[in-house]
Amino acid sequence: MPKSAKITQHLEYRMRATLQDGRQLVGTFKAFDKHMNVILCDCDEFRKVKSKGSREEKEEKRSLGFVLIRGEQLVSLNVDGPPPTEDSTKTPVLPGTGATGIGQAVGRGMPAFTTVAAPPPGLTGPPTWGAGPPGSMMQPRPMLAGMPPGVPGIPPPPFGAPPLPQGGRGFPPFANQ
Repeated sequence: MPKSAKITQHLEYRMRATLQDGRQLVGTFKAFDKHMNVILCDCDEFRKVKSKGSREEKEEKRSLGFVLIRGEQLVSLNVDGPPPTEDSTKTPVLPGTGATGIGQAVGRGMPAFTTVAAPPPGLTGPPTWGAGPPGSMMQPRPMLAGMPPGVPGIPPPPFGAPPLPQGGRGFPPFANQ
């Protein structure tokens, strides 16, 4: 049995990690590696603080969330509680809506033609109150009389100049032409 097999039994448990500086972190044990770096979710930090006026120590708690603990700083790792039951991990029903908040698959496995109602507010397209240039500015311009045909932005060759090389537009020809 590999050495890491015992610690893998405790994945998803509530664990208490004691650090070298005396702090204790309590959270859900999610992962570890060969250096004993540890990841805890929903983590809370507990530390003892001395008050200036009195000699007694007071324990402070703060919520940290998702934490990576460097294995070099870890002194001990103890089980603080069992893994949460499945009932406590389910998404609660939103009151008054009857919705459970559970996601549904969409994409390749879904039928191609579904009836879709109007898009939700805010997703109907760009606003009409001046965001961006006016529509008339984005229309193509007509060719003016007397302008030589060519590529816009690239001036035509001067009168009497040799024709452009085989690659066109002043670029050398491709190797396979």
